[in-house]
Amino acid sequence: MKKYLSLTLIICAFLVFLTSPISARSERRVRDFDNNQLQVYIKDEGFHEKNIVKPRIYVKNVGKRTIHGFDLFYYFTVERGKTPVVDSYYLPNGSVRIVNQGRGDYYLHFHFNGVNIGPGEVFPGRDGFVVGLHYSDWSKMNKNNDYSNPGSSKWQVTYRVDVKTIEAPPRRNRY
Repeated sequence: MKKYLSLTLIICAFLVFLTSPISARSERRVRDFDNNQLQVYIKDEGFHEKNIVKPRIYVKNVGKRTIHGFDLFYYFTVERGKTPVVDSYYLPNGSVRIVNQGRGDYYLHFHFNGVNIGPGEVFPGRDGFVVGLHYSDWSKMNKNNDYSNPGSSKWQVTYRVDVKTIEAPPRRNRY
């Protein structure tokens, strides 16, 4: 009897874990990432504004090899019936697009190609790059349900964004 009770409790705990909002969102995240090569710093420059998020981000190469580009993924959730819009304010050698994952979950896909970040270096500098994220009707946003939102106007290290480094193309032999 105890054996069945234990098994029932384990199954119930597993089902609760699978149906939790964070785990559901995490399953749709990009899986191929390299967060141990680049350390990400973030703040919400629009922290005191109710209808916009302004993630300002910079990355530091904490690895031992030069990075030749990277993709960064910032996750957020949209309230029912709202359409997200991203405005690019400062993205040196970069681009950004919104990707809909379904069920109100989205991410910003930042792509930086042709940048070289040596070991210990910071990109693009300690002022970071920044975008504005708002709804098309400029209505109030619920920032509390956005996975990657730092909830602060001060710089902090985050592990709530994913980073995928871009490898340099192999050198051609001159033979």
